[in-house]
Amino acid sequence: LEQSKKNIAAILAGDLSTRQIIERIREYYVHLASDGEHCTFMLGVQLYSLQHPEIRPHVAEWLKRDRALVVEQAQDVYAAIGKEPPYSTEIVALGLISVSQGLGLTQAIDPAQIPPELVARTLETLFDRIAALDETIRS
Repeated sequence: LEQSKKNIAAILAGDLSTRQIIERIREYYVHLASDGEHCTFMLGVQLYSLQHPEIRPHVAEWLKRDRALVVEQAQDVYAAIGKEPPYSTEIVALGLISVSQGLGLTQAIDPAQIPPELVARTLETLFDRIAALDETIRS
């Protein structure tokens, strides 16, 4: 989590145009969300906790911290580009997390079904739509 905070902060601290910030943030999201091992691990831990109630509170706290970080980062990005989010930043964060986990799981089960380049294009498209940043780039 700390490395992610540093990476986003570095992107936002640069002397970049709005377009460049959005492109870098999108690239970073696609890079993280394309990590099938990470997405599968996250889902595996969640599923494991469903069968082992004694660890469920710890997993829930871990997920809560992870989600809070993504919400905070979304707020920072919108503030940096001077745009209001299309929905609450929590909805944007949950949408992006859900998309990456779903694609990551499907690709982990059958990598031939969704080749890496299709995963990347899908994540880019959905990032733009969920975060409503595609219009910002065009304007």
